[in-house]
Amino acid sequence: MIETRLVRLYVDAERFAEAERHLGVARTLLARVDAVETWQKAEVDVAAARLAEACGMVDEAADLARRCCSGLRAALDSNSDPRIGNALIDALLLRATIAIGHGEFDAAVGLAASALQACDARRGVDPQITIAARSIAAMTLLFGVRDVAHAERELRACYRSATEAGLTREALVVATHLAGLYRHTKRPKLAVALLTPLVGSARLVGTRECAAGVFSEVVAANLEIGAQATAATYLADVHAYALGHKHMQPQAELLMARVHLAGRTYSAALGFARNAESGFARIGKERLAGSALRLQAEALAGLGQMHSAIDAAKRSIETLSGRSHPERLAAAYRVLGRLSGDPAHFSKARKLVRSAR
Repeated sequence: MIETRLVRLYVDAERFAEAERHLGVARTLLARVDAVETWQKAEVDVAAARLAEACGMVDEAADLARRCCSGLRAALDSNSDPRIGNALIDALLLRATIAIGHGEFDAAVGLAASALQACDARRGVDPQITIAARSIAAMTLLFGVRDVAHAERELRACYRSATEAGLTREALVVATHLAGLYRHTKRPKLAVALLTPLVGSARLVGTRECAAGVFSEVVAANLEIGAQATAATYLADVHAYALGHKHMQPQAELLMARVHLAGRTYSAALGFARNAESGFARIGKERLAGSALRLQAEALAGLGQMHSAIDAAKRSIETLSGRSHPERLAAAYRVLGRLSGDPAHFSKARKLVRSAR
């Protein structure tokens, strides 16, 4: 129904009060129907799950999306209404996104593959959902099989599709993913070249989460090419869009910790890294909390507090183990190796990097 589409639109626009109102209308309309089909209720519940996730109720959203999937799959066998396919794909993508946030990469790969398969098998899938399915499936190619070349091709194709369809927000989101891939594969100059022309669009039409993602990647990529002054010019944008945002503020604080580490202002770096760790812990993103602990270790070392630094590095490894990409865990082992002087930690880091190739 139109109300569920409005819920999604308002969630994407981060206008949650309006999304809540239209969700209530959708439920009221269903209650007035004598014979409601299971998939119709599931369609509304998927919209509710997306709103719950956007408001930080991640576990509730994941459970609701999971329960919707079985009813929607069953309905696909006997009903060709495109709304069923759209709702199923949306539910699978939401579950995949939450799984990535929790570091459950095997689950994310399977869910994204199921969503993409459903896109290919159905007609009338919403273009926004199709782009989201292809881009998330592409990102999961960085886990497990690590087909970076295929992931890059898919993300480029998604970016073209979004741009040609006039879906500016979706194009910005995909560009952010692609920039992250470039940085992940040691090509930060490509990330800078991709995103710098888009900062104007991010300011004009990007929602807070979308715009904060763009500017965070711009800052991170410039730091990685040694352009600290350029990175600093975009920090105000990161703050403006991320401040008070449950998901993005910890990301911004993690980035600020990196900026201060690069500038050797270790006390400030430690404060931001601790705030980031607390923020990620509140929203259940343990793998990012582990990265914040690694930055804490580096900041503490800069302050000469070696015992505390080694303890933070060990906690980072403990938090990241089993929840993060091997290269992120390898970075924590390298920090511990530098702090402790134990070559075994460098050996472990090299093995992790090899396992990821």
